[in-house]
Amino acid sequence: MRTPLVFLTLAGLMALTSCSTTTTKVNGEFIDPNFRERQFNNVLVIGAADDYDMRAQFERTVVSLIRQTGAEATAYYTVLGHNPPLTSSDIENAVRSRGFDAVLFTRVKGSAQQVNVKEATGTAAATTKGGNLFDLFRYDYEEFDEPDNVRVSTDVQLLTELYAAEEQKKVWVAETASHDRESAEQIIDSEARAIVRALEKNGLIGPP
Repeated sequence: MRTPLVFLTLAGLMALTSCSTTTTKVNGEFIDPNFRERQFNNVLVIGAADDYDMRAQFERTVVSLIRQTGAEATAYYTVLGHNPPLTSSDIENAVRSRGFDAVLFTRVKGSAQQVNVKEATGTAAATTKGGNLFDLFRYDYEEFDEPDNVRVSTDVQLLTELYAAEEQKKVWVAETASHDRESAEQIIDSEARAIVRALEKNGLIGPP
């Protein structure tokens, strides 16, 4: 792989709260016209992230979805071991030893978070001390503060590149974006589905 690989992080996704269904869209695609009729059957899946758990989960999810199309796929971390570094030589060795015909590489292009806090309104319980029931100053009040309602809105953009292993050439690029308040696991699932769906739609992956 001649293109430099840069470590970026998915760890920020862990701060999301589970509130609604994630929406992921493919905002832009490019496919090399010389590879429009080329279908790949054995894909090495790589997610670039500092957080190992998020990286492994993303790779596993993409692998599972690719296998559902009839193609074969393998997560990078299962080839190189726990939290493997991303190096060109290791990727090339993996391609040669496992016979991969394509490498799918995904990294975070950008992310932004907005935290909205809705302050709770306090309630009070009154205990009479005797005297006039309408005498405000003859009551003891106990405040009950409800917790603030915190919502985290997060936008995540991923950039995914598909490389033809034999030619070591980038043949497909897509940018996917998720806009929602959601758990990290559900965002990963939504992003992975959008990526694999786009690959299948373009006829780039499938059974041998």
